[in-house]
Order: sequence, then structure tokens, then C-alpha cells
Amino acid sequence: MARVKIFVTGQYGGDDAGEAARTVVTEIKQRISSPEGEFCSVDLQIRVNLYVSGEVTTFVGVSGPSNLRSFLAKGYVSCDITMGREVWMGGRARVRDFMVSALSTAVREMAAKLKKQAVSLDAAALATFLRWAGTLST
Repeated sequence: MARVKIFVTGQYGGDDAGEAARTVVTEIKQRISSPEGEFCSVDLQIRVNLYVSGEVTTFVGVSGPSNLRSFLAKGYVSCDITMGREVWMGGRARVRDFMVSALSTAVREMAAKLKKQAVSLDAAALATFLRWAGTLST
């Protein structure tokens, strides 16, 4: 098994969204960037584009992961995660739970897609790691 790195970039649709979600998202990003362990049969980057709807911009789509893309020749897979206002308006714990759930769902979908390309990604182990990282966030 090889190393997995997880990168999360965020686009916030207003100061309200940024103030409500940024701290929790940043805490989780820092904890999950370089998971210790063997999760994949190849070195792999998981790139997540996070879109948080706010007062200025409302990103289209249901809250959760979408637009899964595989660029194995370049060593990464990516997806978008949309976070609606209803999530961050629920407070820090709701943002944390949403991020862990959305990331776990995205990893399961990535694992299924990668399996078709003969790459093994241990989605269950990564989901356990993500839940652990989420419990550390306040």
C-alpha cells in the first residue's frame, strides 16, 4: 500500500459563511492532510473543492459530494463538496459532522471508481480515520 494525501480547498460565498464554517473546516483539513497508514495501492492525492454557500453566493447543488473525477495518470482524484447555509447555520458540531460524512461518502465513491481502474483504496479504513479526525474538532 502507498501514501494518501488529502487536500481541501474552500470557496466561501460570503463573510457569514466564512465566519461560521472556516474554523472547523481548517481544523479538519489540518488533521486529515497526511493520514498515517496504508490506504491505497498507489500514491494518491485526494483533492476536495469545498463550496460553502453564503450571503453573496449560493452554490448550486444539494449539500454533499459531487462531480467525482479521476486523474490517475497525474496521481489524483478530486470531487466537489457543496455545503448549504442550512449546514453552517446549525453550528460548529453540524459543520464537523457534515464534513466527516461528506468526505466519507466521497471516499467510498472514489474507491468504487478506482476499483474499476484496478486501484485499491481502503474506503472503510479512511472513513474510520475521518471519523477519528472529526472527533478531535470542537
